[in-house]
Amino acid sequence: MTFTILSLCLSILVVPMALGHAGEPGSYSRTHDLSTVEETPVEPLRGLLVASQEAILSSELAGRILEIRHETRQHFKKGEVLIRFHCPDREGRLQKANAQLEAINQRLKVNRKLVELRSTSTLDVELIEAERHGAVAEVAIQQAEVDKCLLYAPFAGKIAERLVKPFESVSMGQPLLDIVGDGPFEVHCLLPSHLFTNTQVGMPITIVLDETKQRYHARVSNFGGRINPAGQTVRMIARMEGPVDDLLPGMSGPITLESR
Repeated sequence: MTFTILSLCLSILVVPMALGHAGEPGSYSRTHDLSTVEETPVEPLRGLLVASQEAILSSELAGRILEIRHETRQHFKKGEVLIRFHCPDREGRLQKANAQLEAINQRLKVNRKLVELRSTSTLDVELIEAERHGAVAEVAIQQAEVDKCLLYAPFAGKIAERLVKPFESVSMGQPLLDIVGDGPFEVHCLLPSHLFTNTQVGMPITIVLDETKQRYHARVSNFGGRINPAGQTVRMIARMEGPVDDLLPGMSGPITLESR
C-alpha cells in the first residue's frame, strides 16, 4: 500500500516537468531567439546653418526714417551707413554749440593778446579757457546725439530682413534691420551624448544641404556647455571652410562625422 502511494506521487511530479520541456502552455522554462528581435533604426544626424555673426539693429532714438540705403540680401561694409533719420533739432543744437565754441575761441584769442600788452590779467584768460573746455564738451555731447541719426554697420555682411520702411516713424528701441555677417557659416547639430567622447574639436564633418543637394565641408569648433537630460544630446558647432555666397542661414541637411 505504501509503495502504491509513493509511485502515484512521483507520477504527478514527472508529468508537469515533461510538459515544460515539450513547450506546452504553462511550462516553467522558455527560450527566446534574439535574432528575431528587430533593431530600431538610428536617425541620421542633421545640421542647421547659422551665421557666425548676426544682429538685429534697433533704433537709438524716436524719429522718422529718411533713407534705408540697402535692399534685402545686399552687401555692405563695416562702418557703412545703413539708415539715416530726420533730425533737424539735433543738428540745430550741434550748430549752436559749435557757434558758441567759436565765439569763446575768439574771446580767448583776444584776451591772450591783451595779456601780452598787459591790458588784462591772466585770471581772465584762465576763466575763458575753463569756459572753452565746457563748450568743447557740449559740442561732443551734441555730436553724439547727431551720430544717433545715422545707423552704422557693426560688421561687414548683408541685409537678412528689413523690418521698417522709409518715412516711417519709429520709437526708441524698435528693431530696424536683421543683418548677418559675411564670415563662414556655422553648422549646429544636436549630437547624441554617447558620441560626445568620440567627437573632438577639429574633427572634419560633411553636410549635404536639402536646399542645394550639394556637399559642404566643416570642422568641429566647439560644444555646448551641458547635456540635455531629456534628449541626451549636446550641441555641436562646426565652422564651414570658407564663405559660400549662395547659402542662407536656416538651410539644413544630414551630416556625417568623419575620421581625421
